[in-house]
Amino acid sequence: MTIPAESLQLPLGVPILAVRKIPDHRSEMVNQLIFGETVTIVDQKDHWLYIQSFHDQYFGWIENHAHYFFPANDLEKQKVVCSPLAYVQKANLRIYIPFGAFWQPSWGELLEGEMLDERMSQAEVLKTLYKVFLGAPYLWGGRSIWGIDCSGLSQLYARLLGISLPRDAKDQALMGEEVLFGQWQQGDLVFFSNNQQSKVNHVGIAWKDGYILHASGTVRLDAIDVHGIYHLENKMYTHRYLLAKRIKLPG
Repeated sequence: MTIPAESLQLPLGVPILAVRKIPDHRSEMVNQLIFGETVTIVDQKDHWLYIQSFHDQYFGWIENHAHYFFPANDLEKQKVVCSPLAYVQKANLRIYIPFGAFWQPSWGELLEGEMLDERMSQAEVLKTLYKVFLGAPYLWGGRSIWGIDCSGLSQLYARLLGISLPRDAKDQALMGEEVLFGQWQQGDLVFFSNNQQSKVNHVGIAWKDGYILHASGTVRLDAIDVHGIYHLENKMYTHRYLLAKRIKLPG
């Protein structure tokens, strides 16, 4: 089935959708789309669509199923899910949608869950993020409580602050204003490598009292110093510190 190359929305029937590196189910999942996010179709191959996600300009392949999409409308009425899960109902279909998803009334009746009506303070967002994600399993390309990676966590953190971040840690490191070690504030983004090179491949969120919230194995709090992240249970450094950034809040 051919779908026109236009901005489309994920439907109520797909709360999360895998984005693949190449058009094959066995291919690496490089990202996930979550309910309500818009995509632009760039190309088509057999039963696959090459898409670009509107919120972070990320490219990848998804399955070509027309029922995955519905027309984008009333996007200015969107709200963001800020509870671990919400669920909506449209006709006889009831579906759970994850933290960070977009929702608006024409997509179904909200039966449970909380939506962000006004922008949260940074302290409130951090408290919510900790409550929702602590202990969530690590999943490369993941962006939900069922599995999330380091940059997916920082991206959803920024979404509740009204900020759009790129998908990958190396690109997030180009955002904001650099902050010197010792001048971090809770909520700053801190970037690392996991070897002796100077290539960013990990990101976490600065916490209070010398800790960092990040996704590594699970979403966890670990100690941090000028050398990097110190895994408290394994008693070893797992990531080498590179730099920290402060993202300017809207308003």
